[in-house]
Amino acid sequence: DYVITVKDDDQMNFDKPELSIEMPFDVDVIIESNGNNEVSIDYDDDKLSNYIQLSVSKKAIDLSAKGAHLKNIDGQITLSLPDNLSYKSVQISTVSGDIDCDDYGFICDKFKLESVSGDCNFKFIKAEDVSFDIVSSDTTVENLDCQYCKLNSVDGDITIEKSIIDHLKVNTVSGDVNVDGQIANSSSDTISGDIYINGEKKKI
Repeated sequence: DYVITVKDDDQMNFDKPELSIEMPFDVDVIIESNGNNEVSIDYDDDKLSNYIQLSVSKKAIDLSAKGAHLKNIDGQITLSLPDNLSYKSVQISTVSGDIDCDDYGFICDKFKLESVSGDCNFKFIKAEDVSFDIVSSDTTVENLDCQYCKLNSVDGDITIEKSIIDHLKVNTVSGDVNVDGQIANSSSDTISGDIYINGEKKKI
């Protein structure tokens, strides 16, 4: 494996950074906790290091592609992040690749996921504002705590197993959405899809 590690030393303490992950091709991303104050990326194939770039500063952690001609690139990378780090924003965008966050939880002001033809799993998300836009993807969140949550799905399923949500808005076309937990207010709209809130099917 090819590994790059960036240390967060005394001269570069993180200041509630923005986290951005953009994978416009078939590369799976595993996000895990590393137990220290470092950011590292591990490629399952050394060749991926030629196409994927990791940039780290006090206020930003950015994982992105180096070029737009990468349709035939595939593989898997592991992004290790510090424990107990709060983010200003988390934005994840993926096409044809999976996102696996079973070993990492996010605490942030704003969380946004855009996924096309890739499955996404999250252990924990706590934010003021959460937005999911998925197309032909399945997304599962084990624990979600937020004030505002907007779920948009086209031909994909969204499952939230445990939640505390003040305001929930769901829109789905040919996809199912299941949300369980404490939900103060909700609104929904669907075409050829089913929406369940705490096991009860919403009537549109």
